[in-house]
Parts: sequence; structure tokens; C-alpha cells
Amino acid sequence: MWWRKNPLVDAGKLMLDASFTHLQERQAACEEAWGLGRCDRWDANLEEGWIRFAHQDGRVITAPVQVVGSYSQSDSSWEWAWNNPNVEPRLAKHAELARDYAAEFKLKQFTSPILTCSEGDAWQFAAVACLVGEADGVYRAPFGDLLVFLTFGPVEIKASVAN
Repeated sequence: MWWRKNPLVDAGKLMLDASFTHLQERQAACEEAWGLGRCDRWDANLEEGWIRFAHQDGRVITAPVQVVGSYSQSDSSWEWAWNNPNVEPRLAKHAELARDYAAEFKLKQFTSPILTCSEGDAWQFAAVACLVGEADGVYRAPFGDLLVFLTFGPVEIKASVAN
């Protein structure tokens, strides 16, 4: 593409901007279609690779999940899922895709296993993973001090689920 060879164009910034716009569109579509962000409960099984969102009206949304990485609020650090020994390699595929894709743009923050960053940067990392992984969206799952960024999709919506 012409813009990758043009020294006046920051191709990395264009890619980051495009991925974040894509994420905003995906998140809005999920919010409208099934209420992402308005669920009463969520749970995930990171061994089996699924996430589930439940609404008070009985609707349950289930989707396959990938781990992008984790952000520590206490020390403002990010660890990519592909570096984390606690993440099953098969659940770090979107993180690997983001790493490999961003490497084309020489974006070191995608190839450094652990780095200091902001939560906004963590959202940006997840946005790239969502784009290249062709995910439906991203969920930021709180686990104490950690915020684990997950891509998900495609979703399955059921009227209710038996416990």
C-alpha cells in the first residue's frame, strides 16, 4: 500500500487509529445487539476458552474467548498473553496475531513481553487484537488489581440457561 512507503505518513499511527475506530464500532454493535456493558453478571473459563454474559431477563450470551493480555493497575504494567505461562497458548492466538501484525509497523510495544503503559494503551492493544483476530468485541475483565483484556466472538444468544 502506498502509505506504507510514504515517509510523510505514519503508517503505525494510521493502523492504530483504524483499529481503535473498528473496536468502537464493534463494541457499539454488541451493546445494541445484546447489551454488552449492561449485563448483570459475567463469568469466563480460561481453561476451556469461553465467556458468558447474563442478563436479569434470562438472556445468556456465550462466546469463545481469547486472552490479549493483562494490565496491572498498581504498577501500570502490561503483560501480553503470549508471554504469560498461565495462559493456554491456544487462547493467546489473537495476541500473537497483534504482535506479528504490529511488528510490520515496527511498534515495539506489541513485541515487548512486559511493558509500562496506561490503561488506554491496553485498550489500544486489545483493539489491534480484535481487528486482526476478527473478533466481535473486547471485554475488560477485572480480577482484583488486574484487568484482563479478552477478545470474544462469535456470540450465541439464548433466552435462558439451566443452572
